[in-house]
Amino acid sequence: MKIEFNKDIQGRWYVDLPDYDGPKENLEMVSGADNMMEILSEGKGTVVLKMDKEPWDWAYVLELVRIPSKEEMPNGGAFYKFGFYKGIHINLPIWLCDVVKFKFKNFPKYIYFTVIDND
Repeated sequence: MKIEFNKDIQGRWYVDLPDYDGPKENLEMVSGADNMMEILSEGKGTVVLKMDKEPWDWAYVLELVRIPSKEEMPNGGAFYKFGFYKGIHINLPIWLCDVVKFKFKNFPKYIYFTVIDND
């Protein structure tokens, strides 16, 4: 699937999901995911990713680290690791909210991605 991310004038990153009917703040990239967007966008205000649960040649990967309990994280979400990008060891911990389940139906062990465009 192709997913677009945009940076607003305050410098916050949001995933663009027109079919999502929840509040906009659920779409904000925070807790490391915003830093990942800065890396992938290479200083631009938009980045488009091809993302899937299945690997393909030259895909980068987010690896599931753990899904915290509801007591620990009442709003849900899961912790992932962004390991490598363009041959550089990033090792960036990120938290992704339950919107991941909106697109993938669960928290996949691996989320594969490639930058299609950064504009």
